[in-house]
Amino acid sequence: MHSEVLTDPKVFQQLKNTVNLVMERDSTTGGSHYISKYGITSAPAFVLARPNGTFKTCTGFMPKERFIEFLKNAKSPPLTTQQKGPDGQ
Repeated sequence: MHSEVLTDPKVFQQLKNTVNLVMERDSTTGGSHYISKYGITSAPAFVLARPNGTFKTCTGFMPKERFIEFLKNAKSPPLTTQQKGPDGQ
């Protein structure tokens, strides 16, 4: 996802005006808190969270077009559902 999708200019446009954080599962001891909080069950996982606590999570690899669709939908209310990647994860 990093090199194929996240570097695309169209994806970058959707990520403007957001705070973006990449966390690797083994890179931090506090990571397990977020895995639990957002119901992450597999990697890669992406969470769009709002200041009011609502969020939308997607897991699994997504092609660029589908990831852009996820970002657009996640920015629109309501944000409390989980979307799975094409691999069903």
